[in-house]
Amino acid sequence: MVVISDTSILTNLFQIGLLYLIGDIYGRVIIPTSVAQELLVLDNQKAILDQNWLEIVSVRDKSRVSDFMKSLHRGEAEAIALALDYDEASAANR
Repeated sequence: MVVISDTSILTNLFQIGLLYLIGDIYGRVIIPTSVAQELLVLDNQKAILDQNWLEIVSVRDKSRVSDFMKSLHRGEAEAIALALDYDEASAANR
């Protein structure tokens, strides 16, 4: 299973000391580059990026991000676009 996250769940779990749970449960979590950038500007959240189970991946279809940003923030828009990238790649390999 591929797990793609936006910023909120990572920062919320980090703030309550339970960030390890997402790594323990899923083993690998992917975030888009904009989510990584959001984490870098949050003072005490940079440590999230040091998790060995976290992988940063760029979105392939940038036009989707623009479409989604009409109603979402960049991190959420990229996370959804990245999920669609993975879904399409998975369908092509079936």
